[in-house]
Amino acid sequence: MWQIVKQSLWLIFGFCLLSNLPSLGQRIFGAQLDRRILSNDRYAYGLTATYFTDQASVSAFPDRLSLRLYRKIDNKLIQEFTASKQTLNRAYTAFNCNKELRTDYVSVVYSRDLTLDPAEYSDFDGYYIVSQPLGTRNASQNVASGPVVLYHWFSPAYLFDSPDGINARSVVQWADDCYNYFCNDLSNNFALGINFVPQLQFRSSGSVEIKYRLVAPFTSYPGGPLPYRDITWKSNFSVSNQMPGGGPAVPESAPNVYGTRTNVLISATPTQTGVFTIGFVAEFFLNNRKLNEVYREYQIENIDCYFVKPATVSISEVGKPNVPAEARFCEGKSVQLNAQTNQSDVLYQWLRDGKPLAGSTTVTLVVREKGSYQVVVSKRGTCEPIASDPLAIEVLPPPTATIATAAPGTVLCPNATIQLKASPLASGYKYQWFRNDIALDNSSEPTYEAKQAGRYTVRVTAASQCADTSDATTLTAANAAETRIEAVPVQCLNTALPYPLKATPAGGTFAGPGVRNDTLYAKLAGSGTHELTYTVSSGTGCPKNTAKQSVVVVEVPLVDLGKDKQLFVNQSVVLNGNQIINDNIIYQWSPPTGLDNATIKNPTATPETTTTYKLKLSTPSGCTSEGSVTVFVLKPIYVPDAFTPDGDGINDRWKLEGLENYPEAETTVFNRWGQVVYHATGLNQTPFDGTYSGLLLPTGIYLFKIQTQPNGHVMRGKLLILR
Repeated sequence: MWQIVKQSLWLIFGFCLLSNLPSLGQRIFGAQLDRRILSNDRYAYGLTATYFTDQASVSAFPDRLSLRLYRKIDNKLIQEFTASKQTLNRAYTAFNCNKELRTDYVSVVYSRDLTLDPAEYSDFDGYYIVSQPLGTRNASQNVASGPVVLYHWFSPAYLFDSPDGINARSVVQWADDCYNYFCNDLSNNFALGINFVPQLQFRSSGSVEIKYRLVAPFTSYPGGPLPYRDITWKSNFSVSNQMPGGGPAVPESAPNVYGTRTNVLISATPTQTGVFTIGFVAEFFLNNRKLNEVYREYQIENIDCYFVKPATVSISEVGKPNVPAEARFCEGKSVQLNAQTNQSDVLYQWLRDGKPLAGSTTVTLVVREKGSYQVVVSKRGTCEPIASDPLAIEVLPPPTATIATAAPGTVLCPNATIQLKASPLASGYKYQWFRNDIALDNSSEPTYEAKQAGRYTVRVTAASQCADTSDATTLTAANAAETRIEAVPVQCLNTALPYPLKATPAGGTFAGPGVRNDTLYAKLAGSGTHELTYTVSSGTGCPKNTAKQSVVVVEVPLVDLGKDKQLFVNQSVVLNGNQIINDNIIYQWSPPTGLDNATIKNPTATPETTTTYKLKLSTPSGCTSEGSVTVFVLKPIYVPDAFTPDGDGINDRWKLEGLENYPEAETTVFNRWGQVVYHATGLNQTPFDGTYSGLLLPTGIYLFKIQTQPNGHVMRGKLLILR
């Protein structure tokens, strides 16, 4: 007695929504019933049933679906079970050829596990599973409408592993697809996928085979000897003639059964428009023994399709469609392609080498590049766009014209000539020389002897009549004018900038200390008197002329006046003046205020206020050097040299008058051993009272240090404490 360990049933409802059809409850377009292998149990299987319906029918499907398992030989009911509806939906879309009609798919899933004991399922004729009659089959021109019954048959061998290692429990499953469009009176086909689960891996191609054939869809059979029957065919239709015009045709066997998927090519040439229901089955054979059958019900809608005719393309001159042009033309030129069609309201798209040209969507196309050109014509309401025959355009490269000159270069010496040579040199090429854009007589050879200065070009024409004009080569006559260098002013070594040298005639070469190209760098030359030269050649091989010129570079000592000075009112300081001893140096201090002499090297400064003095050194040639120093004049601080901290209220504290003028001042008092006994900083310093750490300091001499500001003036002295 076999037992059911685990039951599994997967029921997927796929449905299609046609935009041009009204909504009806449970209107089914097609269906299928598949099985799956469950990996968690050796004999556990899943069952998959697929319905195709419109969106409005989804809610009309029951929450649970009844399925029954029968023995084939006597149609005995073995067991009955149900499955629950899942909430998973999957959407797909199919279009007709011009994208104006569409079909939408949505999938809804039912599930339950099923385990079959091989000992209980051993009848040679096998077993089949059918679903309860459900819904109403969508109206079609070839079958009568009615409930849909799904069917699946399997052999008892399907429950066993093959002894030679081939997986007999592998199954085939139809891919999700339910609706397609065919063009009436035309040959049509589409690929319907078959999935292998798990992936089939066989030792030899002869051991496994999948066959296909047409079958009648099934419907309910109330009171009949079977739980199902073939659908009723309408007049002129049958299992072998399911569509007007015959067929459809299906392949006898799968083209490839290795891997995970193959495609079944469904083809027909319908002769009548409308919707037609078709049925077919995939049979899985192992070693010539059938293991299972997978049925499929499908719908195809035949429609009238319209196609646009290809355009013809002509070549013309640009802007002149009636003036023919050649498909071979020279680089830099262009031709016009003209699309010609007797159809109205068509759209154009030009292609080059099979690729669309952006923005090229008019009836004409101006072409400048080589390639294979086509124009694709399309029209709303028609099916596939159609391309014109390819038109090959060849762009011929022009010769690259150049001019080479023989020695002596591009400068004409007196009574001399320069030979100009054109390239490329080739048989059949033609040449025409120009001077200053005027054609020269008797100048049709690849070389030309130039006797006059001017701007020369050559036009080279190839045998293809493509031509190119060279860049200009300018010949100049040798300059017989006097060679001269303009005078160079005295250069100040410390301040001189690069000085551009000038000479006549142009085209010569400068040389000398500190000369780089046509510029004098005084700092590179150094102080002193230097000779410069300028050499001019009238052309290669022509005599050279040289001019000379002297230049003086003067060095002025740099001014270094040292650090800024600090002093109190009425004090004086001597300004250093760099200690320069040179009779040729002129000293000038500014401002003269507070100086005893503003024209000497070391004046004495007694300013009343802080003053910045500038020193300018000058040479008789006008070279200068400058520097400055600031003399800070400090306000006086009154510092008592003694005080008597004896508590009598007189002179008890050491008070510093004027210290308020120095907000950053620092005051320090030391005893004879250098120990700090008093320290204060900033404004509002508390006067020294003769104590240290709360103790009276003894009578004696102490040292003080007053610094007016950080890094500023420092006052030092002695302080006497008397008691």
